[in-house]
Amino acid sequence: MKILIPRNGSLQSETVLPYVQCLAEFWKAELVLLRVLDPMSAAGDPLAARLLDRPHETKESAERYLEEIAMSLEGIRTSRLCLTGSAAEEVCRQASQLDCSLIVFSPHGHGGVERWLFGSVA
Repeated sequence: MKILIPRNGSLQSETVLPYVQCLAEFWKAELVLLRVLDPMSAAGDPLAARLLDRPHETKESAERYLEEIAMSLEGIRTSRLCLTGSAAEEVCRQASQLDCSLIVFSPHGHGGVERWLFGSVA
């Protein structure tokens, strides 16, 4: 069994990790950590990143972020994907291609100005 965990890099997105860890342990599942750098979002636009007080994210920094999360999930099988494109499209594509049984989104994502600028993936 595979569980897809899209990550947006926000602190709020990490609140789901303890629950995901319990699910993975119970079902002996592999967690697939996914970070999508959308060229039309703060990850690809330095001006938007400054407006949102978020540094310009590179693919290398996104990969390090996923690696840190994977290391925090001791004893859980994980794989990591860092892609560029539309987050919503990539979440759907990867869930299908990897035959994931479950997708776990965080309870909080973009809010305020960020949601107004970029919309919602969920």
